[in-house]
Amino acid sequence: MIPASVRLLGRRGIALFCVIAFALAMASLAPAQAQAERQAAPQAAPDADGTSPDAQPEQAQDAGPRRSVPYKVEFSGDLEASLQELIERVSILKTDIDTPPLSDVGLRRRVRADVAHLEAALRSQGYYAARVAEKVDLAVRPVAVEIAIDTGERYLLEGIEFRLIDERPTPHAVWLLGSRPKLEPGAPARSDSVKTLVSDVLARFVDAGYLGARLGEREFRVDHATRRLTGVIELSAGTRARFGAVQFEGLVDVREDHARSLLKWTQGDYLRREQIDATNAALLATRLFDSVRVDRKAPVAGEDVAPVTIVVVERAFRSIGFGLDYDTEDGISANAFWEHRNLSGAGRRIRFSVHGGLEELGGDVAYRRPNFFHPDRAFLGDLSLGTEDTKAYEAERAAASVGIERLLAPGMVGRVGVGFDATTVEAASANDGTNGNETVTFVSVPLVVRYDSSDSLLAPSKGVRADFSTTPFFELFGSGASFSKNRLTLRGYRPTADGRWVGALRTSIGGIFGVGRSEIPIDKRFFAGGGGSVRGYEHQFAGPLDVDRIDPTRLRPLGGRSVLESGAELRRRIGESFGLVGFVDGGAVYEGATPDLSKKFFIGAGLGLRYYTAIGPVRLDVATPVNGRASDDPVQIYISIGESY
Repeated sequence: MIPASVRLLGRRGIALFCVIAFALAMASLAPAQAQAERQAAPQAAPDADGTSPDAQPEQAQDAGPRRSVPYKVEFSGDLEASLQELIERVSILKTDIDTPPLSDVGLRRRVRADVAHLEAALRSQGYYAARVAEKVDLAVRPVAVEIAIDTGERYLLEGIEFRLIDERPTPHAVWLLGSRPKLEPGAPARSDSVKTLVSDVLARFVDAGYLGARLGEREFRVDHATRRLTGVIELSAGTRARFGAVQFEGLVDVREDHARSLLKWTQGDYLRREQIDATNAALLATRLFDSVRVDRKAPVAGEDVAPVTIVVVERAFRSIGFGLDYDTEDGISANAFWEHRNLSGAGRRIRFSVHGGLEELGGDVAYRRPNFFHPDRAFLGDLSLGTEDTKAYEAERAAASVGIERLLAPGMVGRVGVGFDATTVEAASANDGTNGNETVTFVSVPLVVRYDSSDSLLAPSKGVRADFSTTPFFELFGSGASFSKNRLTLRGYRPTADGRWVGALRTSIGGIFGVGRSEIPIDKRFFAGGGGSVRGYEHQFAGPLDVDRIDPTRLRPLGGRSVLESGAELRRRIGESFGLVGFVDGGAVYEGATPDLSKKFFIGAGLGLRYYTAIGPVRLDVATPVNGRASDDPVQIYISIGESY
């Protein structure tokens, strides 16, 4: 029978009674179970003072933050410096050492992940049989982690083969693939080398107009017996695109016909990256635009015509500027100019300039008209008036010239013209062979070829420059003497990998042929010495000297028919705004038409300070003669804008 008390509770009462009884039973068992778990758990390693880290009041443990597991990591193995650097750079343990895991288990998980990561890094360098072993000592704090690396023998490349998978590849695509860059068999099997090769091949096709070129399947095989890597890469070239219609955006004051005249392709030509780059450079070279962007659009499906949009941002067309120079002997000189670069909206340029100092005073007007019956040809005109009062001569001059300039090749410009020069000149020396004050008039035919691959006009850090000029002079209204003045100058720049150091070299040689020195007006002769020539010597004084025509106690430069100069600089950038330069210059002028190496070669050396601005470096050079004469000053100082060469 069911007791009366139970019947009174009912079914719901019975259920409530059972729940309360179960909760009371669990509460009585919990302390015993917790005690049993503490007895069965492993004891933590003692701290340095011999106490266990768990021997703290439970309330204190619950109230404080969770403690991390600090560690230190060491790499062992016979590793070359570059590989050691790579390991430490990619290691998770090394890069995340300042954020240690929260438990021993977390640390072991990080170690295992790092082992896999390092093995992948070693394979990327060609070490496909490398072994990475870890050792973790949890008994010390911080935990000691040792990663032992055995690289094994480095695997080599057997060959990387590319296969065109187009149904009917064009002969040009086949040729282009055949002329691709190759990795030589026997080179280390480095993944970055393979990736670079693949990127270069794909870019080669895109730059040749295959805008839809894409990679297919790639299969690489490692032969552990021969320790060689081979690869097969599929490539789909697609259709080769042609230049389509060109649209300009951003033209305001520059005429579109002028901008179009600078395009280095015609519509319908096969699209090539080098033509796009040449057009970009030609537009920027006009100095009419702050930026130029050439966008090529993919051809419409089933067609091979790629429309082109050229987006430009015009710049201000008028400029005004000025500069100051200083050197020890000649003091301060100044120059200023005003320029307009977009006359008639067609990029025609006119420039007015003046200059003055203790030695020179003059002005010049120069005009340049681009696209002179050809996109790569320009018409030049120049008119100048001025006086010179150097320690070698005094001169008053009027000159005018016209010429044609032509782009001969990327970075190479040629110029030819006709000039007229009327000068009244008086030599300062007593025995230069001339008759003192004389007026001479010449017609000249200058020919100039220049090549420039440097990266900056005023502060070059890489590339080369070459200048060659030859100018025949024909005297009018006088003796009819004729001669040819020739000069070749070479300059080269080479930076270090980090760009902080730059080495610069300069050499120049020149000669005048046709007449003797005394028949050449002194202002047409060669001189050496001074800033931009042989620093450490007074302007024009690195050569033969003669007594003054009036004051025999003073010396005057004679000039020469030939010149030889050389120089070397080591430039060091310090921060963003400053730099130091050490330099050695050498040079001399000679009486003969070719340099006479048995004669004295003047050498100067010194140090320079550079302050880099947006328009170029401000230069301060202090130089001294190395093998100077008793008459040479011990120190020369030069201040100007731009590097010396």
